[in-house]
Amino acid sequence: MRTLLLCVTLLCTAFPIWAATAQEDEQDRLYIQCLARRKVDPPNIPREDSSYCLKEAGIEDPGDAARKEKGEAWRNCLIGKSVELDDGISPATDIAKAVVPFCAKEWKEYVASLAMYPKAKRAMANGLDQYGVNEGVQAVLLTRRVKRETQALPAGKKKWCRVKP
Repeated sequence: MRTLLLCVTLLCTAFPIWAATAQEDEQDRLYIQCLARRKVDPPNIPREDSSYCLKEAGIEDPGDAARKEKGEAWRNCLIGKSVELDDGISPATDIAKAVVPFCAKEWKEYVASLAMYPKAKRAMANGLDQYGVNEGVQAVLLTRRVKRETQALPAGKKKWCRVKP
Protein backbone atom coordinates (compact mmCIF):
# COMPACT_ATOMS: atom_id res chain seq x y z
CA MET A 1 0.00 0.00 0.00
CA ARG A 2 2.84 2.38 0.87
CA THR A 3 4.53 1.70 -2.46
CA LEU A 4 1.33 2.40 -4.37
CA LEU A 5 0.81 5.63 -2.44
CA LEU A 6 4.40 6.67 -3.11
CA CYS A 7 4.05 5.92 -6.84
CA VAL A 8 0.78 7.87 -7.08
CA THR A 9 2.32 10.79 -5.17
CA LEU A 10 5.36 10.86 -7.45
CA LEU A 11 3.20 10.59 -10.56
CA CYS A 12 0.92 13.42 -9.40
CA THR A 13 3.80 15.72 -8.55
CA ALA A 14 5.62 14.96 -11.82
CA PHE A 15 2.55 15.30 -14.06
CA PRO A 16 2.47 19.13 -14.22
CA ILE A 17 6.12 19.14 -15.32
CA TRP A 18 5.43 16.45 -17.94
CA ALA A 19 2.31 18.27 -19.17
CA ALA A 20 4.17 21.58 -19.51
CA THR A 21 6.97 19.86 -21.40
CA ALA A 22 4.47 18.11 -23.70
CA GLN A 23 2.79 21.45 -24.44
CA GLU A 24 6.15 23.09 -25.08
CA ASP A 25 7.18 20.21 -27.34
CA GLU A 26 3.96 20.70 -29.33
CA GLN A 27 4.66 24.44 -29.56
CA ASP A 28 8.19 23.70 -30.79
CA ARG A 29 6.78 21.36 -33.45
CA LEU A 30 4.17 23.89 -34.62
CA TYR A 31 6.74 26.69 -34.75
CA ILE A 32 9.19 24.63 -36.81
CA GLN A 33 6.44 23.47 -39.19
CA CYS A 34 5.36 27.08 -39.69
CA LEU A 35 8.92 28.13 -40.54
CA ALA A 36 9.17 25.23 -43.00
CA ARG A 37 5.89 26.24 -44.71
CA ARG A 38 7.18 29.80 -45.00
CA LYS A 39 10.49 28.45 -46.40
CA VAL A 40 12.59 30.27 -43.82
CA ASP A 41 16.25 29.37 -43.30
CA PRO A 42 16.67 28.78 -39.51
CA PRO A 43 19.97 30.58 -38.97
CA ASN A 44 18.54 33.80 -40.43
CA ILE A 45 14.88 34.01 -39.41
CA PRO A 46 13.35 37.40 -40.27
CA ARG A 47 11.52 38.98 -37.33
CA GLU A 48 8.16 39.08 -39.13
CA ASP A 49 8.36 35.34 -39.92
CA SER A 50 9.39 34.53 -36.37
CA SER A 51 6.55 36.64 -34.89
CA TYR A 52 4.00 35.06 -37.23
CA CYS A 53 5.12 31.51 -36.41
CA LEU A 54 5.30 32.20 -32.67
CA LYS A 55 1.66 33.37 -32.76
CA GLU A 56 0.63 30.39 -34.86
CA ALA A 57 2.27 28.03 -32.35
CA GLY A 58 0.51 29.75 -29.44
CA ILE A 59 3.70 31.20 -27.97
CA GLU A 60 3.23 34.55 -26.27
CA ASP A 61 5.59 37.40 -27.12
CA PRO A 62 6.09 39.44 -23.93
CA GLY A 63 6.84 42.51 -26.05
CA ASP A 64 9.67 44.93 -26.65
CA ALA A 65 9.09 46.89 -23.42
CA ALA A 66 9.44 43.74 -21.29
CA ARG A 67 12.55 42.67 -23.21
CA LYS A 68 14.12 46.08 -22.72
CA GLU A 69 13.28 46.20 -19.01
CA LYS A 70 14.54 42.67 -18.30
CA GLY A 71 17.64 43.18 -20.46
CA GLU A 72 18.54 46.33 -18.55
CA ALA A 73 18.01 44.55 -15.21
CA TRP A 74 20.36 41.75 -16.39
CA ARG A 75 23.07 44.20 -17.53
CA ASN A 76 22.71 46.38 -14.42
CA CYS A 77 23.15 43.31 -12.23
CA LEU A 78 26.32 42.36 -14.13
CA ILE A 79 27.71 45.89 -13.87
CA GLY A 80 26.85 46.21 -10.18
CA LYS A 81 28.44 42.90 -9.28
CA SER A 82 31.46 43.69 -11.49
CA VAL A 83 32.06 46.90 -9.55
CA GLU A 84 31.66 44.99 -6.29
CA LEU A 85 33.85 41.97 -7.09
CA ASP A 86 36.51 43.23 -9.50
CA ASP A 87 39.95 43.47 -7.93
CA GLY A 88 41.39 45.14 -11.02
CA ILE A 89 44.13 42.52 -11.26
CA SER A 90 42.45 39.23 -12.18
CA PRO A 91 41.61 38.50 -15.82
CA ALA A 92 38.21 39.84 -16.87
CA THR A 93 37.02 36.31 -17.70
CA ASP A 94 37.72 35.13 -14.14
CA ILE A 95 35.79 38.05 -12.68
CA ALA A 96 32.94 37.48 -15.17
CA LYS A 97 32.72 33.81 -14.20
CA ALA A 98 32.39 34.91 -10.56
CA VAL A 99 29.87 37.68 -11.34
CA VAL A 100 27.46 35.81 -13.63
CA PRO A 101 26.01 33.35 -11.06
CA PHE A 102 24.94 36.28 -8.87
CA CYS A 103 22.68 37.44 -11.70
CA ALA A 104 21.01 34.09 -12.46
CA LYS A 105 17.53 35.37 -11.50
CA GLU A 106 17.83 38.37 -13.82
CA TRP A 107 19.12 36.09 -16.59
CA LYS A 108 16.14 33.74 -16.34
CA GLU A 109 13.73 36.70 -16.35
CA TYR A 110 15.50 38.17 -19.38
CA VAL A 111 15.35 34.88 -21.28
CA ALA A 112 11.65 34.51 -20.38
CA SER A 113 11.03 37.92 -22.01
CA LEU A 114 12.51 36.82 -25.34
CA ALA A 115 10.26 35.91 -28.25
CA MET A 116 11.60 32.41 -28.84
CA TYR A 117 10.21 28.93 -29.07
CA PRO A 118 10.30 26.91 -25.80
CA LYS A 119 13.23 24.61 -26.63
CA ALA A 120 15.48 27.57 -27.42
CA LYS A 121 14.37 29.38 -24.25
CA ARG A 122 15.11 26.31 -22.12
CA ALA A 123 18.55 25.97 -23.70
CA MET A 124 19.34 29.64 -23.09
CA ALA A 125 17.93 29.69 -19.55
CA ASN A 126 20.00 26.65 -18.64
CA GLY A 127 23.07 27.93 -20.49
CA LEU A 128 23.87 30.88 -18.25
CA ASP A 129 27.55 29.91 -18.06
CA GLN A 130 27.74 29.59 -21.84
CA TYR A 131 25.79 32.72 -22.81
CA GLY A 132 26.28 34.97 -19.79
CA VAL A 133 30.06 34.99 -19.44
CA ASN A 134 30.61 36.99 -22.63
CA GLU A 135 28.29 39.72 -21.38
CA GLY A 136 29.93 39.44 -17.97
CA VAL A 137 33.35 40.08 -19.53
CA GLN A 138 31.94 43.14 -21.30
CA ALA A 139 30.56 44.43 -17.98
CA VAL A 140 33.92 43.94 -16.24
CA LEU A 141 35.83 45.70 -19.03
CA LEU A 142 33.32 48.54 -19.08
CA THR A 143 33.50 49.11 -15.33
CA ARG A 144 37.31 49.02 -15.47
CA ARG A 145 37.33 51.62 -18.25
CA VAL A 146 34.94 53.91 -16.37
CA LYS A 147 37.03 53.56 -13.20
CA ARG A 148 40.23 54.44 -15.12
CA GLU A 149 38.60 57.44 -16.79
CA THR A 150 37.16 58.64 -13.48
CA GLN A 151 40.53 58.35 -11.74
CA ALA A 152 42.18 60.34 -14.55
CA LEU A 153 39.89 63.35 -14.01
CA PRO A 154 41.11 66.25 -11.85
CA ALA A 155 39.77 66.12 -8.27
CA GLY A 156 37.27 68.95 -8.72
CA LYS A 157 35.76 67.48 -11.90
CA LYS A 158 35.04 63.97 -10.63
CA LYS A 159 31.34 63.24 -10.68
CA TRP A 160 29.51 60.05 -9.96
CA CYS A 161 27.72 58.87 -13.03
CA ARG A 162 25.61 55.94 -14.07
CA VAL A 163 27.53 53.45 -16.19
CA LYS A 164 25.84 52.81 -19.52
CA PRO A 165 26.70 49.62 -21.42
